Amino acid sequence: MVLSHSGANSVFFRPAGGVFLRAMAFSLFGAVLVILSGAPIDFLVKTAGIAPTSGLGIFWTPILVMAVIGLLFHPGKIIRAAFRAPPVVFLAGAVALSCLWSVDQAASIKHTMFFFASVIGAFYVSKRFSLAETLNVYALMFGGLAVISTVLALGMPQIGTMQEVHVGAWNGVWVDKNTMGGFFAMGFGLAVARFAVTPSSWLTSLPLGLISLAMVLMTTSKTALVGLLLILAVSIGVFIMRRGPVIAAIFAWTSTMTIAALVAMMIFAPGILFGLLNRDATLTSRTIIWTATERLIEQRPVKGFGYGAVWSDRSASAPVVAVHQEVHFKPVNAHSSWKDARLETGIPGLAALILMAGFALIAALWSMPRSKSAYWTLPTLVMLVQSSFTESTLLNAHGTESFLFILLTVLAASSGRAKQSPAPQQMTAPAPVQTPRSFNPVTLPPLPPVPVFVQPSSSARLAERLYRITHPQPQ
Repeated sequence: MVLSHSGANSVFFRPAGGVFLRAMAFSLFGAVLVILSGAPIDFLVKTAGIAPTSGLGIFWTPILVMAVIGLLFHPGKIIRAAFRAPPVVFLAGAVALSCLWSVDQAASIKHTMFFFASVIGAFYVSKRFSLAETLNVYALMFGGLAVISTVLALGMPQIGTMQEVHVGAWNGVWVDKNTMGGFFAMGFGLAVARFAVTPSSWLTSLPLGLISLAMVLMTTSKTALVGLLLILAVSIGVFIMRRGPVIAAIFAWTSTMTIAALVAMMIFAPGILFGLLNRDATLTSRTIIWTATERLIEQRPVKGFGYGAVWSDRSASAPVVAVHQEVHFKPVNAHSSWKDARLETGIPGLAALILMAGFALIAALWSMPRSKSAYWTLPTLVMLVQSSFTESTLLNAHGTESFLFILLTVLAASSGRAKQSPAPQQMTAPAPVQTPRSFNPVTLPPLPPVPVFVQPSSSARLAERLYRITHPQPQ
């Protein structure tokens, strides 16, 4: 039993078994985050030359374990989280529905199982840990991978930097520099949010923010840098919007005008935007992939081909072969969350994803005046939605972004009512025994006379007369 004292008469205790179970829950959560980051598998692919599908499914076991623990021991928490964010349930239903008409049902069922595990795991985390605890676990994971990636890039550049395309750009433990850049853009947002939620954490949050910024710059990823700047801008916006209604109104109008100007630039003068980002008009061949994906979507425009049944199928008769032949290389996804949703889950999945994204952003905006959790939910959600147009991240069965998207949706839907750490059980100690004072008749005050209000009875008067007769008073 673990004891702690607070106050004079209160003793707080938490059973040692409870402390151990909570430590195990934190460890499992941390393991799941590391697995979802893709770092272990990418590192094996880089160093050992192992194919990403060669018996590495065991790495995803912690996700299934966390989901099972949540369902068995905390079903109430899972249900409450589901009621908080029903669009997540709709999206999971659309994913499951696609298995019925999938062109590869075995692959769809397998990917759906892991997507469900991510959903249940995110529900479990949102209700099991407080906001500060969740941020701390994420910070530990980001910090650890930042240190490892720095050691690899500086000490073993043949592993920690790109050797073919974009030679010299840091990729750390990952295969691609853009993966590392996007990962640490999210790390920067987490560092800012952690400082805003818990200012006393500045001693660790500030270094995490600086090293995350350095990591993004060393990857030379323009997409990640745009995401980081977007997170910083939205975080500043959350700070301003929380200052009062007048300032919030002015800032909202200014932000709307700025966004409208950027949209107009994208429509009427995209060359200027591409020049600022140092990108070609095809967005590194993404538009070519999108065109080929659209032609594939036209074959099954309503139902789709089944969740996880397109890009993982490498057979000669697979639908994705048509995309490979058109683009003359083998992309691993459509490089767009929205096109992949339409391609794999059809109109139901696309509609559910749009509903979920809108619900999450509105909920995060609504929570701004009431909770500091908006410092994490809103900037990171905006960054995830922004990157979803050029990367397939939001509907991934094994991705950090997809898990974080679900988790932040639930937190935002809870209006920032962060779960407090469970208070240890309280046992009030018995009151201390008062030691009796020694009797001293000299120091005791005289007792006041007690007034008699009861009239004496007739027998009492007779006894008094007899006493006076038998005891005459001297004259």
